Amino acid sequence: MIQQLPRLAVAVCCLILALHLSLPAQDRSAVPLPTYTLAENDVPTELRNMVRDFFAQLAQNKPVGAFDKLLTGSRILDDTSNVATLVRQSQRALNFYGPQESVEFISAEAVTPSFIRVRYLALHRVYPIKWVFTFYRAPAEGWIVALLRLDDKVESSFTDGW
Repeated sequence: MIQQLPRLAVAVCCLILALHLSLPAQDRSAVPLPTYTLAENDVPTELRNMVRDFFAQLAQNKPVGAFDKLLTGSRILDDTSNVATLVRQSQRALNFYGPQESVEFISAEAVTPSFIRVRYLALHRVYPIKWVFTFYRAPAEGWIVALLRLDDKVESSFTDGW
């Protein structure tokens, strides 16, 4: 029995190592950062103006100009296929849901004063579209769009997901 202990210890160590290696590593980037809620009037004026101008151009059925102006300085603008997809999605929304008639503020949150996400609901004749803008205040560029999303799954905006 005593002679088998080293073998048993080695087997247990190998089993522990195998289990450790098979467990997924914790992805620290997936852990949400703490945020704080902003009222609409607490969102920096420059960001509210950028969004207002963007929606004004969309309401005039000028999505290319809307995205070009909004994404000035953003890396998103460098990816022409991504911009083309955004233009196509917004044009499809205009065609499918009718013209954009107005826009309503949904919410805003900040991780820091330089990293802010705002959500708006664009009210189209037939159905609304949710827009999510994530802004970053870059030291050299000022406010730029870091991420932009739109979808028609507006029911996910409610706390119960319905």
